[in-house]
Amino acid sequence: MQGRRRAVAVVSLLAVALTTACHKPGGDEGDEVQAVVAANTDVVHPQAFTETMGALGIVAPRAGHQATLSAPAAGRVAQVYVTTGQRVRPGQRLVELDQAPFRSAAQAADAALTAAEQAAERQRRLADEGIVPRKDAEAATAEVAKARAEAADAHRAER
Repeated sequence: MQGRRRAVAVVSLLAVALTTACHKPGGDEGDEVQAVVAANTDVVHPQAFTETMGALGIVAPRAGHQATLSAPAAGRVAQVYVTTGQRVRPGQRLVELDQAPFRSAAQAADAALTAAEQAAERQRRLADEGIVPRKDAEAATAEVAKARAEAADAHRAER
């Protein structure tokens, strides 16, 4: 019983201490604290903006607008055939890109295709002899198809 009284006394003292600590000395409960907030303002003015649109293929002009045409792949411009503001005909060449990176990519794709075909043939032979699982030969055949598609894309970009 004595331990319980002591616990009640300690809790009561803590409650009084907390109440005293939380009370603002000399302050009125109705006092308001002004918050300090930094703010930046900008004046907005209506103005025209440039409308940009990227496209590949045929570009149809619109009166009073500009059109932007980009290359199908990143590259260095080797030669420019027209000037700003010059009238152009449909199908007219505007620029020529440096072909060296495209040729290199096509040659690399051809080499990868040859290597994939040789690996597939080797895997097929080993699978026929029961040395490797058939799934390895099938995976090698799939790699040939992938390499063939990449070579076709590289040759298309070369043109």
